[in-house]
Amino acid sequence: MHYRVVAASGVQWDPIVPAPPAGYTGEVRHSVTYRSADELNRRRVLVVGAGNSGCDIACDAARSADHAVLSVRRGYWFVPKHVFGVPSDVFAEGGPALPIWLQQRLLGVLLAGAVRLPTKA
Repeated sequence: MHYRVVAASGVQWDPIVPAPPAGYTGEVRHSVTYRSADELNRRRVLVVGAGNSGCDIACDAARSADHAVLSVRRGYWFVPKHVFGVPSDVFAEGGPALPIWLQQRLLGVLLAGAVRLPTKA
């Protein structure tokens, strides 16, 4: 696969831009230069990192780019902004008081059902 844009997350004030692999001819950018989802139109995008900027850009890429991929070092739980139409923080605070182990299990089941990311076998 050949990607044309790479948005690499890093330290906000001192951008860290990884060296592309040998033979790569696409564009490499840091999230600090990103301004609009329009920049991703008709492109194949690889976003490296799942920090705030990386996730924001990946969401834009999912809507605007021809193809979008998010690369992370380890597994993450992505909590949706809304659960059953309610902001997730309000939903979490409004529920009944449950033991923490039960809260964690229920949240795991909800998230596993709401967000299914492909895994490498």
